[in-house]
Amino acid sequence: MKRNSLSKFLFVLFLIVIVAIIAFAIYEGKIPHKHLEGEWETTVAPTCTLEGTSVKKCRLCDEEMSNTAIPALGHTAGEWYITVAPTCTSVGERKASCTICSEVISTEEVAMANHISNGWEISIAASCTSDGLRKKTCINCMQELDSEVIPKHPNTVHQSKIPATCVSTGLSSGSYCPDCNTIFQKQTELPLVGHTWVTDAAVPATCMREGLTRGVHCSVCRLVQTKQEVIPKTEHNIVDVSASSPTCTTTGSTAGTQCSMCKTYMIEPQTVPALGHEFDYDIGGCSRCQYRLSASEISTVTIREENPYSWDSGNIMFSFEFNDEFQNAIIRNPDSELIVTISFYATHNEGWSLKDTYLTNLKTGGEKFTIIDGKAALDKNKYIKFEKQFTINTKLLQQGKMYLVVDTPLILVASTYSIKNLTLRAVFADAVNK
Repeated sequence: MKRNSLSKFLFVLFLIVIVAIIAFAIYEGKIPHKHLEGEWETTVAPTCTLEGTSVKKCRLCDEEMSNTAIPALGHTAGEWYITVAPTCTSVGERKASCTICSEVISTEEVAMANHISNGWEISIAASCTSDGLRKKTCINCMQELDSEVIPKHPNTVHQSKIPATCVSTGLSSGSYCPDCNTIFQKQTELPLVGHTWVTDAAVPATCMREGLTRGVHCSVCRLVQTKQEVIPKTEHNIVDVSASSPTCTTTGSTAGTQCSMCKTYMIEPQTVPALGHEFDYDIGGCSRCQYRLSASEISTVTIREENPYSWDSGNIMFSFEFNDEFQNAIIRNPDSELIVTISFYATHNEGWSLKDTYLTNLKTGGEKFTIIDGKAALDKNKYIKFEKQFTINTKLLQQGKMYLVVDTPLILVASTYSIKNLTLRAVFADAVNK
């Protein structure tokens, strides 16, 4: 009997194993099968503005068989809330947001609030000879809401308010007509008020003056609640004043002593003069501090040339040689610009012309800076001035010389031809701009 039961158990177990293997093979797609459609299940939940997705899968292999869109839920409006409060002069604003995603889904105006009257107020008091005026205005925006005339009353007397103090009663304001004894506004007695206590601030004692403790008194009747007591003077608080070293441009001072409270010197520091710059032209500035000279501070130069001219291949040539200081400045400032001005006077007693004239940085083959292009007529009775200004990079003047060349025909060799007051001025551009 027991053997039959065991056999049945093993047989059932065998069937279960076989079914499980077949089911696993079907799920893995290894055994072809007909899909068994399951229930719809949501894979992407819808939101207020976006669709979701629902799919059906095979119950055996979990393969997706079909899908469909789930419509967006749409916004769920919450309660209105005020974003801009309305006033009596401007509309407000309110909004409603989605309770799910908090997006603002509706906005609308909120009607203006009603004016709030402050009651009748007299703007022009009636008198014996003229009507008065009273008005109602809004307490928020001060807009006039209503007005009416107050009939005039002869000889109206207005009584000013007398404020009560801590020592005497007062009176409210009033008005009456002395002719008919009509009282428009009766004056009433205002009761005594309490003292107006004010604090007398404490005054710290110093080495220069006595101090006072804190006090309290009535500003109206001068009654003293807390008396101020005198605090004796203090001793000087003497501290050392450190010496300071002078620099090239600022003065220094010797050491001393001083009271830290009243600033009185016991030993007064003495001023030490500024050292002044110690210029080293090899480094282009002060050897003691970081100050560096600009090109214009190093040198500018004006050369007057009145020596007889020299001849070179039929031309008249005047030479200009800059001084050593200016040449060093040019070398130290290779990327600077020079403003070069050349001027001279020329005449000829026959009134002949002056031909091509130019300034050059080299005796031969240099850069040419034209002064006269073509022919310039000369006056036989007076000298005519010729002047020209050029901007020249310092790289062109590494030789430290310039030449004025007059390309002249032979006829100008005559002794009656003359150039005088020949001047060359060179200055660094940064000096011109200062």
